[in-house]
Amino acid sequence: MPTGNFGDILAGYYSKQLGLPVNRLICASNQNNVLTDFFATGKYDRQRPFFTTTSPSMDILVSSNLERLIFHATGDNADQTAAYMHDLEANGSYQVTPEILSQLGATFSAGFASGDDDKQAIATVFDETKFAIDPHTAIAKAVADGYRQKTGDAHPMVIVSTASPYKFPNAVLTAIEDHNEDVDGLDAVQKLQGLINVPLPKAITTLFDAPVRHDMTVQPAEMPAAIAKILKID
Repeated sequence: MPTGNFGDILAGYYSKQLGLPVNRLICASNQNNVLTDFFATGKYDRQRPFFTTTSPSMDILVSSNLERLIFHATGDNADQTAAYMHDLEANGSYQVTPEILSQLGATFSAGFASGDDDKQAIATVFDETKFAIDPHTAIAKAVADGYRQKTGDAHPMVIVSTASPYKFPNAVLTAIEDHNEDVDGLDAVQKLQGLINVPLPKAITTLFDAPVRHDMTVQPAEMPAAIAKILKID
């Protein structure tokens, strides 16, 4: 499951606890691979470089939903969980016990995709099926393929698709064809729609006729003054 804040895969964990016949949960991350390292070592360390990618919902170094899983892994021990979270806030990291790591390893595997892995996954899926996936789903596809290759696990696998490709038209267009990124915004959405021939969601179609409410452009250095002006602060 593609996950930055651990929400998707936590839902999968709860579903498994409720009886859904899931063999393993695969945690897929992008280049911000703090979760991959955690499931490999038991150490959660946010003190690392932060990368801006084409899968922005996964550009996270502190996965707050993971705290809920840690709580359950400690036997619903609120004090121990709070101590881990205090270490994360105060020191930038925490280390779970070998017993907790082993317990998590019985259910979870983890991997990450970086560089052009997501781009290649989008292209491959489109070439083979003419179905367009968004960059977050592509991360999951790349990690799933790597997991199968590494482990030989032949269980049926479900990839959680998290967003419409129309939400990331430039990234999807760039992956499946040569794309001039000067074509942006709704123009890129229209170009992508003509290519993949999938109806636009209603929430997007309404944007084409929506009035422009804001047209201010502000450079980073000018932001404090612009905010003060908007808020009418002297």
